[in-house]
Amino acid sequence: MNHQTTGPTPTPEPTVRAGDLVYGNHILLPVAGKATVYKVVYAYDYPGAEEQPYVLLILMPIGGTTPQTERRWVDALMRRATDAEIADAVDVARRATVAAGLERVAALIREHKLCFESYGGTALALGLDEGEVTRLGDALDAPVKPYIGESQVLTLDLGGDFLDFQVSFTGRPEVDPEVEQEWLFTFGSGQKHDGRFVRITGTYESARARMLALFGRAWCDQYDWQRFDRLGLAAELVELPESEWPSPQPNVMAGDAAAIVAAVLDEGTTGGDR
Repeated sequence: MNHQTTGPTPTPEPTVRAGDLVYGNHILLPVAGKATVYKVVYAYDYPGAEEQPYVLLILMPIGGTTPQTERRWVDALMRRATDAEIADAVDVARRATVAAGLERVAALIREHKLCFESYGGTALALGLDEGEVTRLGDALDAPVKPYIGESQVLTLDLGGDFLDFQVSFTGRPEVDPEVEQEWLFTFGSGQKHDGRFVRITGTYESARARMLALFGRAWCDQYDWQRFDRLGLAAELVELPESEWPSPQPNVMAGDAAAIVAAVLDEGTTGGDR
């Protein structure tokens, strides 16, 4: 008797019909053998020959400036980017932007032969995402100290004999998933409440579960106050008062937060992009 050992069934990759793509969706395309995340910035349906319509897509790579045009049959399946893949692409783009900016500053210093005052030295401050200050301190075995409010600071002395030069990294510690706090939820372009936000108090998952129960998948992102303010969203968006919220969707149990979040993530991302 031939016994075969089979491993766990791999999770199928998320796909989406080309004809269902709208502004703000994200997809993966292979570029030089590497999967690259693109944002859909334009989608237009064209009638095709022999009743085979196609869609014209204009795509912008995350962190890039050169758009790419794709023409696909409306029923063609394309690889949808997951939330984690989008977040990774954004992080890579941000690192590249900061690194390039620092290189340009260094080039300006050398090109224009800038002179720095010696009294008090020179300092540079960089804001990091939640948990990154602690992670950097652990990696460098350097002390992390309390800073303004709940934030932390890690200061490195990089000067020499002729000038004190300090680089400070600031940011909040990583959020404890069990700690309750106020969360801000936004809506994507073209969605019913575009330009508004709602605030819900709870843990990361319980607040997300309530949002899902109220608005389904017709919303965009979840933020804490630090990230919300840092992105300037408080000045751009208007709060949607609770009196205008829809009633919770039937058959959704807010108490089972993990199950709700997992179910929605299995189906796909939460909608638009801001």
